[in-house]
Amino acid sequence: MPPRRWDRRSDPVTALDGRTAAVDATGRAIDAGARASGLDRALERLRSVTLSDLLDAAELLTRVDRKYLVHESVLVELIERLDPRVRVLEIDGARTFGYASMYFDTPDLVSYHEHAKVRPKRFKVRTRAYLDSGTCALEVKTRDPRGLTVKERVPHALDDRDVLTDEGRTFVAGFEHAARHVDRLVPALRTTYRRATLLLSPDERATLDTGLSFELPDGPRLRAGSWAVVESKSSGHPTELDRVMWALGHRPVLFSKYAVGSALHRPDLPAHRWHRVLHRDLGRSSPGTWPLTRAGSSPTSDRSSTLAP
Repeated sequence: MPPRRWDRRSDPVTALDGRTAAVDATGRAIDAGARASGLDRALERLRSVTLSDLLDAAELLTRVDRKYLVHESVLVELIERLDPRVRVLEIDGARTFGYASMYFDTPDLVSYHEHAKVRPKRFKVRTRAYLDSGTCALEVKTRDPRGLTVKERVPHALDDRDVLTDEGRTFVAGFEHAARHVDRLVPALRTTYRRATLLLSPDERATLDTGLSFELPDGPRLRAGSWAVVESKSSGHPTELDRVMWALGHRPVLFSKYAVGSALHRPDLPAHRWHRVLHRDLGRSSPGTWPLTRAGSSPTSDRSSTLAP
């Protein structure tokens, strides 16, 4: 029997009742009082939208993405300039949510290299854990003949979020190009962050990611400090958010959490596609070097550093 497709409407994330504790990437409880931020306060000016209504309006599994790497302080001004009709996802009173993704690749990083070389047939395989609801999905991202991002997903056990199970490999094997490598896929990079999701219009949405970190499965964690990733998602045309970002002096950048995190951890990898982000924005001036400040221990390693904006 093929794996059943993911339907977030039937998942507990659509009906949080406050009894499920929020957890971080290691399963430890997150202090709700620590979640407050300038972004949270700025989001209060927007009207809310439920997850069901958001998915009905703009799930956008086939889409064009535009990404911006900015300091967190830009987010407040961005929200202030958005049309007040823009709505923000709210679940159980919360408007930002914890995410953790584990990306899978072959030992020789076929998926990474295909993205670095802009191969038309390329793929990403990851689990995405929704930490506030304790749910998880396995996702495969590919490109269609028009070059649009296509994402498909199925439910995945939260306890197995760092594992590609037999059922998961069966799902991945259903994608022609990914199927060639499915037996060799292993955990490659873990990312964690907090996300706010905006409904810009019936066919446009955006995400604001803060607190981003990149961690090797058995290695150190790099924290992105005050950097934030803003992403618009539409059927192709620029959104209102794009126009506001342009007015603020920001332009889209080539940015992939998996690719940039991998290149930061492995400076020997070819990374010309992300040169601007790595060298100008994140400040890596030569292989293996970038502005680092010690940031204490990560849950899985005694080595943890912060990228200083």
